[in-house]
Amino acid sequence: MTLFKSLTARAGLPAAAAVAALAVAAPSYAADITLKMHTFLPPIANPPKTFLNPWAKKVEEASKGKLKV
Repeated sequence: MTLFKSLTARAGLPAAAAVAALAVAAPSYAADITLKMHTFLPPIANPPKTFLNPWAKKVEEASKGKLKV
């Protein structure tokens, strides 16, 4: 076996394994994800009203609906 064939044969196996791993993992990226946020404060308190709820909306908008809080 020549040096070139030996190197490509050795490099081909890890590359094939990487492609197979990506093919298996790809469907998990397509699913929507729901994150749960909890605070001990009531919804009318200042922290949830002023930065937690607006942050949750920004996350949803930035992810184009893929992430929901």
